[in-house]
Amino acid sequence: MEGVARVLGFSRIVCHPAIGLAGGFCLMWEQDVNLNIVSSSRGSFEAMVWDCQSRDHWMMCATYGTPYSSEKSSFWSDMSSRVSNCDIPWVVIGDLSCIGSPEEKIGGRRVTHTELKWLTEFMEDTGGVDIRCKGGKFTWHSKRFKDGLIRERALAKWKKNFFGEMDTVIRSLEERISWTQKQQLEKSLIEEELDLNEKLSLAWKCKEDKWRQKEVNQDLVAIPSAEKIRGIVFELHPLKAQGPDGFLGCFFRKYWEIVRPLVIEATQEFFCTGVLNPLVNHTFICLIPKVDHPELIEQFKPISLCNFQYKVIAKILSNRLRPVMEDLVSPVQSAFIPGRWIAETSILIQELVHKICRMKGKGGLMAIKLDMHKAYDKMEWSFLDKVLERNGFSEKARSLLVACVAGVSYSVLLNGNPLKKFVPYRGLRQGDPLSPFLFLLWQEVLSKLILNAEGRGSLAMAADEKLIDVWRQPWIPLLKYDEFRQLMEQLRSRRYTFKTLADLSNGISWNEEIVVQIFGESLGKRILEIPRLSFPHKDQIIWKENNNDAFSVKSAYWVDQGYRMNPKKDIWKMIWKGEIHPRLSMSLWRFLNEAIPIRNKLPFAGDKQCLLCGNFPGSSMIEFVERVLMAIPSSTCASFLVYMACVFEEVWRLRNGTLFKGVQTSLLPAIMRIRKKFCDFMSHPEIVETNLSVPKRPFCKTSKDFDFVLTNAAWSADLAGLAVVMINVEDGPWMYKVELATAGSALEAETKAI
Repeated sequence: MEGVARVLGFSRIVCHPAIGLAGGFCLMWEQDVNLNIVSSSRGSFEAMVWDCQSRDHWMMCATYGTPYSSEKSSFWSDMSSRVSNCDIPWVVIGDLSCIGSPEEKIGGRRVTHTELKWLTEFMEDTGGVDIRCKGGKFTWHSKRFKDGLIRERALAKWKKNFFGEMDTVIRSLEERISWTQKQQLEKSLIEEELDLNEKLSLAWKCKEDKWRQKEVNQDLVAIPSAEKIRGIVFELHPLKAQGPDGFLGCFFRKYWEIVRPLVIEATQEFFCTGVLNPLVNHTFICLIPKVDHPELIEQFKPISLCNFQYKVIAKILSNRLRPVMEDLVSPVQSAFIPGRWIAETSILIQELVHKICRMKGKGGLMAIKLDMHKAYDKMEWSFLDKVLERNGFSEKARSLLVACVAGVSYSVLLNGNPLKKFVPYRGLRQGDPLSPFLFLLWQEVLSKLILNAEGRGSLAMAADEKLIDVWRQPWIPLLKYDEFRQLMEQLRSRRYTFKTLADLSNGISWNEEIVVQIFGESLGKRILEIPRLSFPHKDQIIWKENNNDAFSVKSAYWVDQGYRMNPKKDIWKMIWKGEIHPRLSMSLWRFLNEAIPIRNKLPFAGDKQCLLCGNFPGSSMIEFVERVLMAIPSSTCASFLVYMACVFEEVWRLRNGTLFKGVQTSLLPAIMRIRKKFCDFMSHPEIVETNLSVPKRPFCKTSKDFDFVLTNAAWSADLAGLAVVMINVEDGPWMYKVELATAGSALEAETKAI
């Protein structure tokens, strides 16, 4: 077997000799694999493998599963016991002599349930994940090539802290599905099983995504080999402008055998430690004129001239990022992504503008052009790190990428000579191989925000439904945009073939049977109640946030920025639109919004205790007021708000007197002042007079019954507004009169008022 191993390219080998004509087993591995055999038995090897990337051990079990049915139970029981007791990551590889699904066998006799249960139960008991195989799908045929092919398998389990609680979720869903299938056939259980199957499918998809993301992170942070580094050096352009090091790419090509150890050591050291030498990351900025005779700094284009060593590192990272960008960036972005054509964007814009210009009739379309001025310069590094984290990049991968971006220093070239070095605090470099990909990830956030904002407020109204895409356009007014998207994603997994609402309709009415079948009885009945536009109306988009269904900039602003505002409350309508004096309305608004300079709101105030009671602030005052308003009759709500405003103002007066004047507070006089102020406002509510020519009360021509008579006049351009008010202090009645008259001067107007 040693000769066979040498022919296959393996330098290390462990064998179990054959017994008679069969039964020999052999494990081979390469010299650079750090593998130590822990134990071996007939048909099985256990070994500890050192992972130099994660700096940790994992256990490998290479085995040949018994093909005899009488021995399978003990074999798989022993295998489950061994891996369950393993407290480090483990992998089981080899020919297990069993399969997990009928699709893994081609030809031959039909697969039975007994043949599938061994592998399925093993993975359920141990939490293993089938990582499939790499290379040829089927590895041997046992002289039955035309009859049946069997595939070898690799199973693995990583630590629970990587997958989180996903295994527990999957197992609980599978147990619930198994329970429902054992019950009597009922409609509610059928719907529950369909829902559980959807959740199980999403859970497995999430687990597969995490597994795939782990592989991406491992590839991104892997230490490049010497041959890979050499390939990058000879791939870079040999005559690109040199950076601060002063060397072109052709120098490294010509003298590679001399500089080879230094370049490889510096590159591998960065991927091991994650630290980039500041001298390597120093960059010259060359200003290229955009016009013939530039006069302003904006008329120059800054180009970064990086050191060749940094270009090697950045090129390795960009080459590893390139394959995953297709999955991270939405199809609306076409720049720098392999397989996408940037000119598609220009063609699409021309078609949209043509459509807008040719559109006739009421309504219209709108196009927004966004000019990202100095977009590379405004990239915040902290935000970039958050974007990378949300896209699933590990901490080590993020540290490598951010080290390349945030560790830079610049020197501007003036007439070919570098000026004083300075260190930036944000931005990407023009000319850095990493910059296009990092900018796309940053811009993807903006694209998703625009798409979400577009969907939150719009709604498709159905007429003949031929133009409404049921998968993308929010046509169900009962659901919010996020709920609509989640619902359609769940339906997509069921492989439905309908595309537009016409497929769910009979003419201009709903197809009740199809709608209920797809959306379920509860939601389906609510969809059937959605009104339809009658003929000859066409499909149209309405804006749900306005009562008139028309789009407005104000409502769009509230949809986009609503998270910054306080939620709408009915109490504000009572305060601002009720019969409450404007002064009290303003006071209530300030106190209930806590828009007052109290110690709890002042960051520089060390003592947060109340000056009057000595306690710390409790729950929000607006919650207390809202609870009281819900408990009392609606006819007394206005009186309660007026009384609360009087209480707030008096407490605020006492607080300021104690804080600034040292006045001792007394409770009884304060209560008396509150009651008096409340009675004054309730006996003289806010009066809004719309018709000034007709008074509400008959005007008394004599003033003998009144203590005060007040007059005033306003004059402009021979016209005067006259007003008089008479007040009886003892009894409380008062009367007024207003009149429009002609007057030659302000003095004449005042005289007429008297």
